[in-house]
Amino acid sequence: MDDSLSRLVPIHQIGSDGYAWWIGQVEGTVDNDKNNKGGYRYKVRIVGDHPGNKDILPTAALPWATVMMPVTAPFMPGNVGGACSQLIEGCWVTGFYVDADKQKPIILGSIGQTPAATKIVNTPGPIRKA
Repeated sequence: MDDSLSRLVPIHQIGSDGYAWWIGQVEGTVDNDKNNKGGYRYKVRIVGDHPGNKDILPTAALPWATVMMPVTAPFMPGNVGGACSQLIEGCWVTGFYVDADKQKPIILGSIGQTPAATKIVNTPGPIRKA
């Protein structure tokens, strides 16, 4: 694609116009969903992309995030060997989107955390009309 045209019409491929990075918190696993397709997939509430209020966007409506496994311990279909994801609800994770619509998140890794390290609680305020 012509360089000037690609700036006007992004093609949204990894490496062509950059990654869409994100940080989020695991809210659901395949064990919580009777319609899951198995594998190491998680429902992740992504900061800045998904509202924190579960009444507005319930966990079930979040897109499935797939875990990227290392080449030294690849994911094996049917879980017959290879790597095993150990993420649980509440884990903070980071990753990127593989699509422009932000419906196909990939988890690259988890982020360490210190329980009760902060006492700041973000609560939504009243909606103000302009």
